[in-house]
Amino acid sequence: MTTPKDLNAFWDGLFGGTLLPRWALRQMTHDTTDVGGRDVYPEGSRYGYGVASIPLSCGGVYWGHGGDLPGVSVGGGRATSGRGTVTAYTTTVAAQGAWLAHLQDAVDAALCDGR
Repeated sequence: MTTPKDLNAFWDGLFGGTLLPRWALRQMTHDTTDVGGRDVYPEGSRYGYGVASIPLSCGGVYWGHGGDLPGVSVGGGRATSGRGTVTAYTTTVAAQGAWLAHLQDAVDAALCDGR
């Protein structure tokens, strides 16, 4: 089972340049499609190769990817400022509707707190 510590190590490796060559990360984050306002992405979101950019209330964006398994949902990634988070919650339903908005708000608060 993957832990928040494991996911933070993954995001650190990906955006810190130790997991993939810089050219691959550049392609993941520069060749994107507008997905804002659809499904699970708020307005202004873009999706690249396996990662999404989601606008932050404090400015800038964070790059990451969420996920759901029965009983747990996770969101997080790395802000353009370099600040990172992995936010998980347990529930009996997948992150959708109001639950998804609460998860996105928690990620936003973790990345924008202490601006």
